[in-house]
Amino acid sequence: ACNSSVGMNENTVSSLFSVSPNPTSGKFNLSMNQFDNFKTTIKIYNLLGENIYSSSILSATMTIDLATQPKGIYFVQIQSGEIISTQKIIIE
Repeated sequence: ACNSSVGMNENTVSSLFSVSPNPTSGKFNLSMNQFDNFKTTIKIYNLLGENIYSSSILSATMTIDLATQPKGIYFVQIQSGEIISTQKIIIE
């Protein structure tokens, strides 16, 4: 039974959350498509793999301001329980 539930989670990982606008000037909105208030966290990494932002997610939507960061490509990683989903965001 455990294996089938893991497979189901993998199918839903890509739709776990969305970011907009993308590309962004630095401030963007995060929308959780499946929000579980149990230990959901966000981490944002730069291209060097450095963690530049980390927070708990307490609601289905939140605004994140990375305007102080250099322009470039960043990776937004959401972890909700055992599920980890990553999306790329571009700061222009």
